Amino acid sequence: MRANIKRNEQRRIVIVGGGLGGLRLALSLRKTNYQVVLVDKNNYNQFPPLIYQVASAGLEPSNISFPFRRMFQNDRNFHFRMGEVQGVDTQEKAIQTTFGTVHYDDLVLAAGATTNFFGNRNLEQNTYPMKTVAESMQLRNTIFSRLEEAVCQTDEAEREALMTIA
Repeated sequence: MRANIKRNEQRRIVIVGGGLGGLRLALSLRKTNYQVVLVDKNNYNQFPPLIYQVASAGLEPSNISFPFRRMFQNDRNFHFRMGEVQGVDTQEKAIQTTFGTVHYDDLVLAAGATTNFFGNRNLEQNTYPMKTVAESMQLRNTIFSRLEEAVCQTDEAEREALMTIA
């Protein structure tokens, strides 16, 4: 597979990660003479401070998720590719991705973070992280399922246990 981004005379900046930092940089380069290539594993940006609102059913995922292509649809020098970086070749000034190789003049790594359970397997197996929309939806669906189950429960202790969420 190929990235299919034509090289031109402009200096190419590749930004890995479309979170708050990567997106802010991409937005600030809009009216400049750079060719910007944004690489992210999702084709949308999500607003992390409101993820808890999705988990608690206060907002729908579409209220905090914004497609990259829509944000930059009128910017000719902007290119988005959905995929993951598998390696960086600093000698060649290229990144290897799941969709092919992309060469760069400047590289910005803004890939974000993952949930850290600090080696605690029990936490990892019995908790719900909440860094992504998908994780918040999983938490929301689990809460709703437990509440629906609790409504039908005749045993008071069992109902209380189903409704206990920490």
